[in-house]
Amino acid sequence: MTLIAVTILVLVCQGLGDKAAIVASIMVGASACVAMAQATDLMMDLKTAYLVGATPRKQQAGQFLAAWLGPLVIIVLIFVLHEAYTLGSDKLPAPQGQALASMIEGIRGGDVPYRKYLAGAVIGVLLSATGIGGWASRSVWGFICPSASS
Repeated sequence: MTLIAVTILVLVCQGLGDKAAIVASIMVGASACVAMAQATDLMMDLKTAYLVGATPRKQQAGQFLAAWLGPLVIIVLIFVLHEAYTLGSDKLPAPQGQALASMIEGIRGGDVPYRKYLAGAVIGVLLSATGIGGWASRSVWGFICPSASS
């Protein structure tokens, strides 16, 4: 989210239109997130394969297949769910999308909820420092997302 916010600010300051800046920012953020997730997954898979004695050739074939098959299955699944329940509706809420939309609207309109972001960050850091990090992300989302979706 921070990467997307910074990208929006940079692109808007350079004179790119609001809608084009938002689309470009989301593409940059999505590309970075996918690259980081793939790199992390590959590192864990390499470690596990080494521990169980897998051959590199078979492991690379599996990685290549999963890198293409996984996203295709997820894209189809998202379209099916959207057609059946409509993403963002009461039956299928999208809290992460709502948080992203509110952040983008706040940046575009100059009404960023600083207090919510700061309170969520402080609580997240405190909870992470105590060793219960899983609760940290939930508390941050509780401050950022609307109460109906958190």
